Amino acid sequence: MYTFNMSSVRACMFATNIVIWVLGIVLFSLGLFIMLDGQGFSMLMDGGLFSVCVIFLMVGFVIALVSFLGCCGAAKRNSSLLMLYGSFLLFIAVIQTTGIAVSFLFKEDAVAYVRDSVALSLARYGGKGEGDEAHTLTLDYAQEKLKCCGVMNSGDYSRADMAISWVAAGRAQDVPDSCCVSQAAECGVGKSFRSPPWSIYRKGCAAKVEEFVDSNLLLCGITATIFLVAELFNVMFAFYLWRKYK
Repeated sequence: MYTFNMSSVRACMFATNIVIWVLGIVLFSLGLFIMLDGQGFSMLMDGGLFSVCVIFLMVGFVIALVSFLGCCGAAKRNSSLLMLYGSFLLFIAVIQTTGIAVSFLFKEDAVAYVRDSVALSLARYGGKGEGDEAHTLTLDYAQEKLKCCGVMNSGDYSRADMAISWVAAGRAQDVPDSCCVSQAAECGVGKSFRSPPWSIYRKGCAAKVEEFVDSNLLLCGITATIFLVAELFNVMFAFYLWRKYK
């Protein structure tokens, strides 16, 4: 009976450990993908995007490494490795739980932060001052990628209190070419007010960001919960085997 129980626990631990290892690799890959694909949003995030990437890379790497440690401990029946594995995994689970809670609690703050960053880029869009070109390129990239225009809507480019540099240059009747559904040179000329609704993106980038956060937060929450359950099961398995092998 003892042998059956021990082998069953080890089998369960190996199975859940594979899930944890795969999720760790996914986290690492996701961090790398965001870092490479999201470089155009770097100014809007003001370094926040890089921080998220670093966290994903580090957590993914640590989890993959720790899960390998657990497999070695179970295979070799090494109580020290199992103790180390269980402790590390429990610590990661606590950090993860805190991260999930913080993500949901501060979702609105994150959206407001991005909205303010987009508003700053809009104010400096098309300007000739130092750093204005970077804001212009960043907002163009965001509008093309997210299929949006302005902060709240495409009409922001006609407002002197929002698109300061753009309106000052006498372009209140226009929108940037990056707002056009079918992009071409000067496609945004004269389309700030009177233009077919299908010719330019009407929705603002702030709303698009909020939609993105809302649609992905639930998915992230479900994935993180599965991750957490697998980790807690493995913590129990690790400490059970540790007690038997010590």
